[in-house]
Amino acid sequence: MSVASSAAAQSVVPTARSLTNADSPISQFIPYITTTFSWFKYILSSIASFRLLLFWLPPILLYLFAPVVVFLEIVVTVFFYQPYKTIFYLLEALYPLYVLTGVACITGGVLGLTGRQLCRLLVYLVRSEEVDLKGKTKGRH
Repeated sequence: MSVASSAAAQSVVPTARSLTNADSPISQFIPYITTTFSWFKYILSSIASFRLLLFWLPPILLYLFAPVVVFLEIVVTVFFYQPYKTIFYLLEALYPLYVLTGVACITGGVLGLTGRQLCRLLVYLVRSEEVDLKGKTKGRH
C-alpha cells in the first residue's frame, strides 16, 4: 500500500507543479492591458497639448483673419440679418390689418353662406305648392 500511495503522491505532485509553472490566463492579458494604458496616456497627453495649443493659437488667428471676419459680418448683416429684421418689423406692424382682413373674410363667408341658404329656403317656401295625397299639384297656373 505504501508503494501505491507513494506512486499516487508522485503523480499528484508533478501535475501541481505543472499548474504553477503554466501561465495563468490573466498573465497572458497583461501585455494588452499595459499597451492599452499606454495608448490611453498618449491620447490624454495629446488632448492636453491640443488644449494648450488652443489657448495661444486663436488670438493670433483672430488678428490675422480680422479683416475677413469683419467683411463676413457686414455681408451677413446686409444680406441676412437686416432683411429678416425688416420683414419681421413689417409683419409686426401689419399684423392688426392681417387679423382684421382675416376676420372680415371669415365673417363675410359665413354671412354669405347663411344668406344663400336663407334665400333658398324663402324661395322654396314662396314657390311651394300644395301636393295632394296622389301627388298632383294644386294651386295657381
